[in-house]
Amino acid sequence: MANYEQQPGQFTLFKNAKKTESKHPDVKGDGLNLDGVAIEVAGWIARNKDGEIIKDKNGNTIINGRISLKTEKLESKKPEPIEGPEDDLPF
Repeated sequence: MANYEQQPGQFTLFKNAKKTESKHPDVKGDGLNLDGVAIEVAGWIARNKDGEIIKDKNGNTIINGRISLKTEKLESKKPEPIEGPEDDLPF
């Protein structure tokens, strides 16, 4: 795909290749909310207590989801050095 740009209200989901625990989403992705703000989208295939996939009356797999605002990762921000006069120290 060349130069694809998401429009407000759109998102893209991909299978989560890094899923190692049941609490990790089965699918995840990103997009833009209706105001054009970046969002993260995650989805989990619905399962019963026995781990069986839950389907609707037409046999379609149910996926439960979560949408949240996209935030910067803490480790990507480096603290800014504090600049100021060093001769003001009392010792």
